[in-house]
Amino acid sequence: MYGGYDAGASQFAGGGFMPSPANAPDFGSSPAQARSKGSVQTLRALTVKQIYEGTLNASDDQYRVDNEELHNITLVGKIISAHEAPTHLSFTIDDGTGKIELSFWTSGDDEQEQMAQRRADWRVGVYVRVHGHLRSFENKKSMVVFSLKVIHDFNEVSFHFLQCIFQHVHLARGQSGSMAQGGSKMNIAGNAAGPANAAPSGDGITAGMTPVQKDCWAIFNHPDNCARESGAGIDEVIAQLNGRHSVPAIRQAAEFLVSEGHLYTTTDDVHYKSTAF
Repeated sequence: MYGGYDAGASQFAGGGFMPSPANAPDFGSSPAQARSKGSVQTLRALTVKQIYEGTLNASDDQYRVDNEELHNITLVGKIISAHEAPTHLSFTIDDGTGKIELSFWTSGDDEQEQMAQRRADWRVGVYVRVHGHLRSFENKKSMVVFSLKVIHDFNEVSFHFLQCIFQHVHLARGQSGSMAQGGSKMNIAGNAAGPANAAPSGDGITAGMTPVQKDCWAIFNHPDNCARESGAGIDEVIAQLNGRHSVPAIRQAAEFLVSEGHLYTTTDDVHYKSTAF
């Protein structure tokens, strides 16, 4: 047992969805396999209590909360214990509603310096945001974590619980339509101020990003794109930017936003959705 560890600096900026490590055990269908079956990958903000109150559908081996299937989930809580094994790092977090165990599977390609950084940052007592999949073994629920971000602003903890409440009420009431309603299309190139219903400026989140990365972040976080389960396709982003940046630069920016945890893939490998919604 030790003080803590971290998923690496590349995963901290956005707290989003990351691919499963190559040598992680096969706990079920991968995101790519799920997409091949036609399912839409969604991201759900939950509390530990909601997870334990969820149900497992025996017919499709799929967990449900508020009668909705769970794909990717995000939790916020405080690390209360941490352990290291040869193949993975495990820890327990407490979010005030309950405790749950999490596992982060390591890769043989991980460098010693990276592992040391993880131990230094993922320490007992810090608040973190994690993204991953829910798993069950012998009726005990746990999470396989794809990314972890240490929380430095406690407002993120408050925001997470508000997001959990909002999503629960929305689904429990069976409201029709999407959780974020429309508005006019975004015009990045021609309107610096943006329309009234444009995506939030994200000044703190986008600090240090290149212009093309900031423009792509703004498009993916626009309410029109966040309202759709499939998010936005890379071709749509290229069209909206209308030649402002080269196509390779836009594609690289999208890959950067995924690696930093700002986006996750949905219906296929070229459709992305913001982890902020």
